[in-house]
Amino acid sequence: MPRFPLFLGTEPETLPTIEPIVTEYSDVTIPISLLVIFVVMAVVLLAAVVVAFIFIKNRGTNFGQSIMFALLFYLGINYFVFNLSLYGLQMLPGVADFAKAHNRTMQLFMLFWEMLLSMVSMYLGLRYAVRQSRKRAYYIDICTALIYGLVFYTAALFVSRHLVFSIEYTIYGGYINSVGFDAAVTSMVQNGAKQDEAIATILDFARQKPIDHVFYSLNFILTGIQQTAAAIVLYGLFTDQLEKRWLLGAAAIYVGAYLGAAIQIIFKAPVFVNTLVSLAANAAAVYVVWRLLNGPMSKEMYTLTHKKVKEEKQKPDEPEKMPTIVMPKD
Repeated sequence: MPRFPLFLGTEPETLPTIEPIVTEYSDVTIPISLLVIFVVMAVVLLAAVVVAFIFIKNRGTNFGQSIMFALLFYLGINYFVFNLSLYGLQMLPGVADFAKAHNRTMQLFMLFWEMLLSMVSMYLGLRYAVRQSRKRAYYIDICTALIYGLVFYTAALFVSRHLVFSIEYTIYGGYINSVGFDAAVTSMVQNGAKQDEAIATILDFARQKPIDHVFYSLNFILTGIQQTAAAIVLYGLFTDQLEKRWLLGAAAIYVGAYLGAAIQIIFKAPVFVNTLVSLAANAAAVYVVWRLLNGPMSKEMYTLTHKKVKEEKQKPDEPEKMPTIVMPKD
C-alpha cells in the first residue's frame, strides 16, 4: 500500500499557504469498493482472533500463562531482535548501496531472517511454557500450542500495522473523495510533500485492486494456521508424545508459512500466487497434524472436540425444617 507522508487533513501553522494545485487527475477518486474491502477484511481478521480465543477458552486450561510467555518471546525475538539486527545491518558500510542494487536479494534475506527468528521464538517459548507447567505441576493440554499460534497471528497483525493501515486508509480515502484529488494533493504539498510524490501516492492508492487487499489479508490467517500447526507438532515433541525426528517436521511446516512470500519475491508474482501456495502448504500441514492427532497424539483429540464442563456453584446447605406435628383433636 502507498504510504502517505502526512495526514491529508492537517493544517500546518508554520508552512506558508500555497496556491491550489490543479492536476490532470482532477476526476480521480478512491473506489468505494476498495474502502469497503478495507473495513470488511479488518473485521474478518479481528473476528478470527475472537472466534479462536473463544474456542480455546471453552476447551483449554491454564492458558493465561501461555499467553504471557508467547507474547514475551514474540516481542523479544520477533520484534526487538529483528529490528535491532536490521538497524545494525544498515550501519555497515555498503549495505544501503547493495540493497538498492539488489532489491529482491535484500527482500529474500529479510524474509529468511524473519522466518528464522520466528521459528526460534516459537521453539524457545513453547518449550519454556511446557517446562514451567511441569515444574509447577500445572495441568497442560494442546490448547497451549493453539494459544501460541493465536498470539503469533495477533501480534503479527499489530506489529505489521496491517489493521492500523486499513483504518487509516479508509479515513484517507473518504477524505480524498470528499475534498477532491487536487485539494488532497494541495494539502499534502502544504504539509511538506513534493508535488510529484503526492500525486503518485494518491494515484497508487486509487489504482489498488480490492481483491489484492483480500489476498494480502488472507495471507495473515493462512500464516497463523501454519504456525499453529507447527506449534502443535512442537507441543507433541516437548510433551514426549512424538519422537525427536519430528523437530524437522515442525521446521518444514514453519518454512511452508513463508514459502508463498518467497516465491512471490523471486518471480515478482502477484499476491494471489502467495495465497495459492500458502493454501497448498496449509492443506499439507493440516493433514499431517490430523494424522498425528489420530495417532500418537490421540489423547489430545478429546480436548479439541469437547468443551470444558462448567462447575456449578454449590448452594450452602440449608437447615432442615422441623416436621410439623399435628395434634389430635379431643
